[in-house]
Amino acid sequence: MSIWQMLWTAIFLMIGGAGVDYANAVRALSHLQATSDAAALAGAADLPDIAAALSGAQTYAALNAPTEDFGQVAPDTAIVVGFYNFVTDTFTASAKPRNAVRVRALRTRAGGNALDTVLLKLAGWTALDIGAQSMAVAQADRCPGGALMSQAALQVDAVFTAPGDFCVSGSAITLGPGGPPLAPPEPGPGLPIAADPAFDTLAALPGIVADLRAGRIDALPEAINASVSLGAITPDIALSPGTLYRVSGAVDLGGYRTLRDVALVADGDIAVGPNVVLQNVVLVGDGAITFQASASLGTIDHCPGGTFSTYVFAAGDLSFGPLAQFDGALLASGGALTFAGPARRLGSLHAEAAGPILLPGAAEATACADRLVSHFDTGAGRQRLAN
Repeated sequence: MSIWQMLWTAIFLMIGGAGVDYANAVRALSHLQATSDAAALAGAADLPDIAAALSGAQTYAALNAPTEDFGQVAPDTAIVVGFYNFVTDTFTASAKPRNAVRVRALRTRAGGNALDTVLLKLAGWTALDIGAQSMAVAQADRCPGGALMSQAALQVDAVFTAPGDFCVSGSAITLGPGGPPLAPPEPGPGLPIAADPAFDTLAALPGIVADLRAGRIDALPEAINASVSLGAITPDIALSPGTLYRVSGAVDLGGYRTLRDVALVADGDIAVGPNVVLQNVVLVGDGAITFQASASLGTIDHCPGGTFSTYVFAAGDLSFGPLAQFDGALLASGGALTFAGPARRLGSLHAEAAGPILLPGAAEATACADRLVSHFDTGAGRQRLAN
């Protein structure tokens, strides 16, 4: 055999070897992708319990790629819990609210489990580093455009406009001045979508109250880092940013003030005076919560953050005076939700009520480009793979 024949033989062997090893790599990558998918979905199913989410992801990674056959394809550092922002389509590791699990399934030389080659060894490549990544998001069945959802009747007595993915729900729905009641889920022409998604926040409300009463600041936005117990709150008491206030008596927040980065849970009713601004606030009452005129809930620039900017949850009735303004607010009422007059703005508003919802004035709902995430989502049983 001549030198040229030997050279061409070696070249054809390397080409053939590349084809064989490429096919092996494709199969191995497909297996790693299936493994990371299963592990991410299993982890997301256990959110918001972070320890359970990490354990579940590791368990399913090992079930799909046994250590004795593939080495450890998903070590601790390859499984991360964090926040997936639907609006910006980004994942931030360890950030709140922790609604997503990212898993990287790896076979690498550094990990001692790289994919061995067959014929590429002749060219000096004895092993290949390969990997796949998946992220699963635990999400509530929340309407992207916002919602007014009542387990009783929903009545809007004036002109109401909303984006097409805004949800309305109720045993009887009336939208518009003098309009006849609608039979859900059959909205009239030009009206928002009538839907009946799960009442996630209402269902979670007893647990939210219990967590906050116990001082669990880990259940709150990151800005809250301290807890204080008080017997009562009067209008003259200053509330410090970054604090959860647990109040056993009456709460009167007074009027003409701005509260930022504060959480408050009260055993009884909460009264809020006129012209109060709540920004990045959690307000939870075991009784009724009453707002006077011109309340402003949330921040205008809430969309890029991907989360609701203010939460108001009442075990009893929840009521607002005229000219209320909402910008990324999540409301829940164990009783009725009533507005005493027209609202200035319903920006990314999601409201759930066990009792009737009454909005007597004209209203226009607006929304972010995609759904907002709540810091209080359970997410259990509702997962999807994201990019």
